[in-house]
Amino acid sequence: DIYRDRRREYCEMLAMHFYKGEVFIKAAKYSETAGDKLAGFYANEEALEYYNQAIEALNKQAESDEFGIADRRRRVGDVAVKRITLFIHTGKIDDAEKDASYISDLSREINDRFLESTALNSFGLIARLRGDYDKAIESTEKALEIREAMGRKDSAVGCLNGLGVIYWSKGDLEKSREYFERIIPLSEQTGNKRLVADAYNNISLI
Repeated sequence: DIYRDRRREYCEMLAMHFYKGEVFIKAAKYSETAGDKLAGFYANEEALEYYNQAIEALNKQAESDEFGIADRRRRVGDVAVKRITLFIHTGKIDDAEKDASYISDLSREINDRFLESTALNSFGLIARLRGDYDKAIESTEKALEIREAMGRKDSAVGCLNGLGVIYWSKGDLEKSREYFERIIPLSEQTGNKRLVADAYNNISLI
């Protein structure tokens, strides 16, 4: 609606306003929104600043509130994943790895298996970018195992795609095709036509 669009238009101002006023839950919300907006414009450094502020606000809120800490830690993990994406886009692989370790620590703190799989998937991506395909496969397969055990078909697709890309990069085209083909029935079950199309496109390129 028009009010939601207006809030998004002024999200940077609102983020700073609530952060300075120590209304941290709202500061986190608008900081993350500002980061998303700026990332969409490829203003990566500015987006990182707002993601940093979102994480700081969530941690400050968690410190002052005994209830809902686990949920806020999960939100920290979600923002950290977005930060990893920007670090990778800007060639800051070491910083991306630090955030993956940060997410892994958070997963242990609140005993969250899905967050653990997020860290593992990130480690897999980072290892692939460094050319360490064996480590990339090991981490991504562990992430896939967790997500399949949880019945998280939507997010399991991301791991399958990652494994397809890793084996493609490794030169094992048969194995790469196998993982891309596994995406199709899962994506059809979840109704994600874009992922189905992407899988068929990748298969056609192998």
